[in-house]
Parts: sequence; C-alpha cells; structure tokens
Amino acid sequence: MPAPGTVGHRSAAIGGSGLSATLRRGHEGAAVVQLQRLLASAMPGAMKPRIDGHFGPSTEHALRCFQAAHGLLDSGVADAATWRTLAQPRTTPRDVEHATGATEAFAGSAAKRWMDIARAEIGQGEVAGSRHNPRILEYHASTRLKPNSDEIPWCASFVNWVMQQAGFQGTRSSAAASWIDWGVRCELQHGAVIVIHNAKAARSSLTATGNHVGFLMQATDRHYVILGGNQSDQVKESRFLRASWELRACRWPTA
Repeated sequence: MPAPGTVGHRSAAIGGSGLSATLRRGHEGAAVVQLQRLLASAMPGAMKPRIDGHFGPSTEHALRCFQAAHGLLDSGVADAATWRTLAQPRTTPRDVEHATGATEAFAGSAAKRWMDIARAEIGQGEVAGSRHNPRILEYHASTRLKPNSDEIPWCASFVNWVMQQAGFQGTRSSAAASWIDWGVRCELQHGAVIVIHNAKAARSSLTATGNHVGFLMQATDRHYVILGGNQSDQVKESRFLRASWELRACRWPTA
C-alpha cells in the first residue's frame, strides 16, 4: 500500500516507458518525475516545472498552461487525455509557435482578472490628518496584521486585496518581501507581481524595509512601470529606475 499522497501503481505505458496514473497536486514519486520531464520538454522558459518528484505549485502551473495551450481542460490534473497529448511526437516549429501563443493568451486572460481590479482602484489615497481612508483599511484587512492606519506602508496589503478579489490566495502578509516566494517564478510580463528593493528607500513613506511590491505594467530598458499601492501615498502607475531598484522577484499565481 503506497503512502498517502503518493502514486504507487503502474499502468499503461506512455510512449513505451512512462506512467499514466492520474496525478494532481500532492502526489509524489516516479510518475510525477515522468510528468515533470515531459512538461519541461514541452513548455517554454519560465513555465518549465522543477523536476523533483513532488507535484507542487510549479508543476500545477506548468500543467495548466500546457493543457490550455493544447485545447484541453486546464484542470491542473494529469488525466488520460493530458498524458496522450504529452506523449505525442514533438511539434513542428509552427506548432510550437501556436502552442506558445495559446499559452501566452491563457496567461494574459488570467492577468486581466486582477489587473482590471487593480486599475479600478487608481486614485485611492491616504487621508491627511487623523482620519484614514476606509478603502485602504480594507486592503489591510486582507492581511493577518490588519493595520488600522493608512499611513503604515500598504503596498503588500493592496496586492493581497486585489488577488483576493480576483479569487487567488495571496500571502496574507503586510510585508512586501512575503511575495518573493509566492506562486511561481515567471518572466517580466504584464500583470506579474514584482518585488523590487532599494536600500536607500528604507524607512521612507513608500517602504519601511526598502522592498516594494506591485503589478508590472511594463519593463523598459531603464524602468519598471508598476501599478501599485502606496506609490506617492496612492494607487497609481509609477516608474522605478532599474539602475536604483534591484529586482528581487517576478511571480505568477499557481491557479
């Protein structure tokens, strides 16, 4: 009897040497390694999963993207249809271009869910004096700390609130650095959650630690254009000079 969370049975071979068990998050073992290797050979760049035998967030994200790119239900579960598609001979350059385009379209449509919510908040800002903007307190309420002041740095609270409204699990932390290991790593792309750091900005009105988090609008040769909270004490788009701000993370949700 296999241990809980593992896949212990072999079934019909895929491509003559693989496993075809139904796999989902939490499974471990040789079947997961086979799945990860097939996904790694099929997916571009940052969408490749780690090959570690553990079906975690990066494997689920790669699997969902693969399924969406190949017209399958993006369930995040490796079923028989997914295995058959993975086992097909490697595609031609034109097919690769089509599949990559479909994957990018899937990612873009997902990002639209939270970016529309974030854009709708542009203009929300701190209130001078002893009063506090109740909307910013709502942002804070999406974190475990739940600060009761709009003067406490709130960039991470804003990102948590937006992701919560879009139906994704955030970090529930008011610290910008909490987003460094959230989700999965991705390339610099529109809608990504980006964490940047500038030691000289520490203890400023923007950030207490030098870390800042927001949603990437665009990355140019000189700037990160970020839509975020607590930027000049409000929700807005701002430019951050790449020569001054170190990129600490660029992340994407897993589901």
